[in-house]
Amino acid sequence: MVIAGCGGPLVAHRAIVFAPHPDDETLACGGTIIMKQRQGAEVYVVVMTDGRHSHSHSFGIWENPTPQEVADIRREEAKRVTHMLGVSAERLFLLEFEDTTLQHYVDEAAERVLRLLRIIQPQEVYYPDSTDSHKDHHATHLAVEQAMLKLDAPPARFWYVIWSEESSSKGKPNSAELRGIDVSDVLAEKKAALNQYKSQVTLLYKTQTAPVLRPEFLEKFVGSQEVFLLG
Repeated sequence: MVIAGCGGPLVAHRAIVFAPHPDDETLACGGTIIMKQRQGAEVYVVVMTDGRHSHSHSFGIWENPTPQEVADIRREEAKRVTHMLGVSAERLFLLEFEDTTLQHYVDEAAERVLRLLRIIQPQEVYYPDSTDSHKDHHATHLAVEQAMLKLDAPPARFWYVIWSEESSSKGKPNSAELRGIDVSDVLAEKKAALNQYKSQVTLLYKTQTAPVLRPEFLEKFVGSQEVFLLG
């Protein structure tokens, strides 16, 4: 396995990306997912929650569509988008814990994560850093960490941050451990995939005044590099 910084090779036989919600895999790792597969790697995506409360909790909207209908929409978006990233249907796992409640199910989530890690035996695992401020993201970090502790030979850890003041890992104290992956060659494909999360990047409800993911937020994830902290 070779892991390099900006512009270098990024090779592993198998890698798993853990996303707290449908869209986090693309925001944080979309370019890396595409590139790794083009280099011959198997990439698996595990989405932890169903994303049902993206609008009810953000905008206080509970009808037309309901949270269950939002979950159904986001499930189909995740299938479509990961296919665009090159991830085959059998390599996508939707665990469907209820959005915003994962902190109550960390032990159960860790057991399900552990089963996947033992079956797939990846060389690399991508998941949120402990500093990510969203509670589902923090719970995902805890669940994956808990599972990794039970492995005889844990894979390499790559942490990402979605929700923080800077929405990046640049504020981490030890910048020497940061790795920037040049994804400029596949950036157009990442953007196209991200745009298919219509429920998040467009107005899903008539009463919405802004999308869940505003353009200024998305700009932080469509640059030429995807940045990870090595665990």
